[in-house]
Formats: sequence, C-alpha cells, structure tokens
Amino acid sequence: MLKNYAICGAVLIDGNGGEPVANSTVLVRDGRIAEIGVNLPIPADMTVIDAKGKTLLPGFIDAHLHLCMGDKDLSIPGSGLPLGLADHAGLRVLKSYDYALKNLNAGFTTLRDAGDYTDNTMQVKKAIDQGIVYGPRIISSNMFLSTTGGHNDLYPSFLQRTDNPKNNCDGPVEVLKAVRYQIHRGAEWVKFFATGGIMDPHLKQEFNDEEVAIIVRETHARQKKVFAHCMWEQGTLAAVRAGIDSVEHGSRLTEEIIDEMVKRGTWYVPTLCVLDASATMGRDYGLSEYYCGRAKWFYDSNLEGVKMAKERGVKIAFGSDSGFNAQKHGTNGREFIQYVKAGFTPMEAIVCATRNNAEMLDLLDEIGTVETGKLADLVLVDGDPLADISILANADNITMVMRSGVIYKQL
Repeated sequence: MLKNYAICGAVLIDGNGGEPVANSTVLVRDGRIAEIGVNLPIPADMTVIDAKGKTLLPGFIDAHLHLCMGDKDLSIPGSGLPLGLADHAGLRVLKSYDYALKNLNAGFTTLRDAGDYTDNTMQVKKAIDQGIVYGPRIISSNMFLSTTGGHNDLYPSFLQRTDNPKNNCDGPVEVLKAVRYQIHRGAEWVKFFATGGIMDPHLKQEFNDEEVAIIVRETHARQKKVFAHCMWEQGTLAAVRAGIDSVEHGSRLTEEIIDEMVKRGTWYVPTLCVLDASATMGRDYGLSEYYCGRAKWFYDSNLEGVKMAKERGVKIAFGSDSGFNAQKHGTNGREFIQYVKAGFTPMEAIVCATRNNAEMLDLLDEIGTVETGKLADLVLVDGDPLADISILANADNITMVMRSGVIYKQL
C-alpha cells in the first residue's frame, strides 16, 4: 500500500522553467501529486518530509544511455567480444539492473535506453514493470540496427553469431524485418546508426536513403518512434530528411541540417558529457591516445552544434550516453554542466532533463513537471542547483528519490 507524503519547506523548481517557489509544500497521495502550495495544512494521514534547505525538482529523465554496459564493461575498440555477448545472459541482466539502480540513485527516475547488443535490458524493464524488482522507468529500444560492416557489426568478418539477433540488416527486406522484429520484442523506440562513430570516418552514411526511409516509415506506421546515432553530416541529413524523431549526438551539425530540424520539429539529444569524459579521462580507462584525441575533436564539434541549435530554436532534450567508456552510470548529471558550458542557464538545462524529455517521450501528461495530478516522480537536492549546477553531477547530493510515490532513496 502506498504511503502518502507531505514534502515541506523546499525551494520548488517545477520543471516548467518558471521562478522557484520558496517554502513550498507538495502533497503526495496514492502515488500522485495531490496539491502544491506554500505552507499548506498537512492532512493527518500524511508522513511529513522536512525539506528545509533543500531543492525539490521533478525526477530527472535521461533520454540516451546504455544499460547493456557500464563501469564493469569498459568498451575498448578491438579489445575482444562485443559488450553484452562476453557474459552469460543471466549475468548480463544482473549487471544491467545494477546500472539501472545507479541511475535511479542519481535522481534519474526515467531512462530511455538507446540500444542493446541483445535483449537483456528489455528483461530488466519487464522485471521492473511487473513489480518483481524496483527500479527506474525504462523506455526500451531493444537492439540497435546496423548494417553489415557498420558501427554495430562488431564481430570479425570470419565469425558469426548464432543467436539470430536480426539487428544487422541490409536492403529493404532485411531492414523491414529488423524493425518489425525489434518492435515485436517490445521496442518502444527503434534505434539505428545513421552514421559511424568516432573511429568510423568511412561511414559518413551507414544505411542508404531507401533503407532509412523504410526504418522511419515502418516504425511510425506501428505507432512507435525512431532515433538515430548521428556523428557525420551526410547520414545525419539523410536521417532528418527521412523524418526521424530525434538526432542523437549530432556531431558536425551544419546550417542545412539545422534548417531541416527546425522545419520538421526534430528533437536533438547532444550527449556532450560522454565525449568530454572520453577525451579527458579515457586514458585512465585504457583508451588510446588517438581515440581520446578523436573524442576531443568530436566534443568540440558537438559543443558548437549545440550552441547553433539552441540559437536557432531546435528542440533540445537531455541524454548522457552513460555506460559508454569513462561516462559511468550514476554520473549522468555531468551533462547539466555541459549544457551550461553551451550557453544554457541552469534552469534551461534542468528543463531539458525534465519537461523537454517528457514531451519528447510522449510522457508529459504523467511526468516531467511537478504539477497536480501527475505521477510523483520527485527528487530532493542538497543546495541550490541554480547557483551551482554541478551539484546535480554528484549522486551524493541527491538526498531523496521518489518514483510514482515510492521512495527509493532517502538520506
């Protein structure tokens, strides 16, 4: 049975971008926000949480991370079996669940998983949804789609997988089947590689125009959304023109690409902190000097792209790419710091991780802001993130995490 709570005395940042409310009272009943005000009378059946000196915010949403890998699974190009395939499936699920809890502990109550090598993350999602274990809300894309020889075709050419993953695909028929297969397995968003990555300059566009059009058309026909890994101009432009719902990473954005994004209302999830972490800390995790230098080159490009996109009015969401290399789960809040570097105010950065992400994920009716009737996804923070946004980068500063009215962390 759900407890009812009165959270009293905090400075409230409601996620809509308006002025903070001092000495707020938020009443939570049956898992939802029942009333919001200042110095409200407290019903007798409510447990009081004294939040004086703290800041109350909506639960954060990370719209780009990978629960299939993390600090126990550093991804070093060419180092062996692809992540998610080197362990027994049962161990993979347990690792993924551990990573999910690290995100929840950092205040991220909703996660959009941006692709897996198998379907282990989907099993974690199902276990949470069925109440078998507690954890964050997960929006899954299951396995990401790539081409033969593409960014996610990680096996040497002389080896073959035998588990029939259906995520490396070529040509109209295979691509169509791959989309349908991932949705059949439960994908709520379909993720594909529009381009290669840091070490793939030969993959300026991975899927051709016809294949991209099929991915987008079939995903939308089945009432799902589609997002794409975009790190080179050619493939990014093709994917945006085909109608993808969000651009991920978005390195090397051009005025032409931004024009198309503005015209089509395409969302942008920059993932700056993963590139910064790889560039500045990657050597400590075994990454080569060359890789770290490439990461720095892409980071500089991304940072300028975010500035351009913000100035032009592109819809910008929030994702950390946690789980990849030096960007560990639970340090997702580093992305807030990057947004401020890119010219956002701290309040604007917070809105990206709350209201904007909820809107992009079609969840704004339920989460993303502190408003009456919505699910009680709430976090309490020591200090004032509007004065020092870096507070949100340290999970130790998150003193309470509530998801749907259930407290999962309270210090």
